[in-house]
Amino acid sequence: MEVFQKYFSRLVVGNAPQIFPGVNRSVANPGNYQILVNEIRKISQDVDQAAKIAESIETANEDIFRDFDLSTFMDHFRMDALEKTILALAFKQGSRSDLKTKGEVPKGSSSQCIPLTPNSRCHTFCKLSHICPDPF
Repeated sequence: MEVFQKYFSRLVVGNAPQIFPGVNRSVANPGNYQILVNEIRKISQDVDQAAKIAESIETANEDIFRDFDLSTFMDHFRMDALEKTILALAFKQGSRSDLKTKGEVPKGSSSQCIPLTPNSRCHTFCKLSHICPDPF
């Protein structure tokens, strides 16, 4: 997973001016922004992706990660409730206390999961994470 950590942190650092307002540096390689978007979109399909992303951000040494703005990061990529919840829970399981508190499940996430159909991906995730009431 170490290769992914370096790869992902470089993608975030290189695209920080697009993600975080107020970052005063130029975009390193505008062509790799779509690669970063694709990695983010994998969160709802790959069970390990959120944990890999959270670990990459936790272990990165660049200044941008010292006071990482998780909310702005999620909003920039227009994550839906499921993606936000999965990523937030990955941060809750990490080792950095400052990121654990930023990993609180976003308000409204569980209510946006309903209505659910039995055995849907969102229903299964919500039940396993104990964040949604059982509507059935």
